[in-house]
Amino acid sequence: MWVALAEKAYAQLNESGGIYQDNTNSYSGIGNGGYIADALQNITGSKVLMSVPLDLNIIIKATNLGESIGFGSKLKPIADNIVSAHAYALVNYNPSTQKFTLFNPWGIDSSSKPAFLELSWSEIESNFSYWDTTKQYT
Repeated sequence: MWVALAEKAYAQLNESGGIYQDNTNSYSGIGNGGYIADALQNITGSKVLMSVPLDLNIIIKATNLGESIGFGSKLKPIADNIVSAHAYALVNYNPSTQKFTLFNPWGIDSSSKPAFLELSWSEIESNFSYWDTTKQYT
């Protein structure tokens, strides 16, 4: 739920001209490009690390520490249920199943793709090219 609220806040921030999109208070105004890291920094006020290579152990560590994480999908994802070149929020990691739950903010009412995806690490590697986070884990 927090991701949807954050996205709405980001749309409102766009209206002020602070994120260099089209200065409208709309989802379409923020849905035409941009960087996950910019959104994380604007919404959380935290410093961010962008375009981090995929690394299972570092992502799990960041998740366990409660950091905000966004994944960028590949231009040509393998899975049909993933939007290409799109931002997804990591909302959960289940250590017992070793599955990640990602949220597609377009999936609520404006996409044929699902809002929530439960993916294994191999599915993450196959369909996503990087992740951005509110803290550096190296």
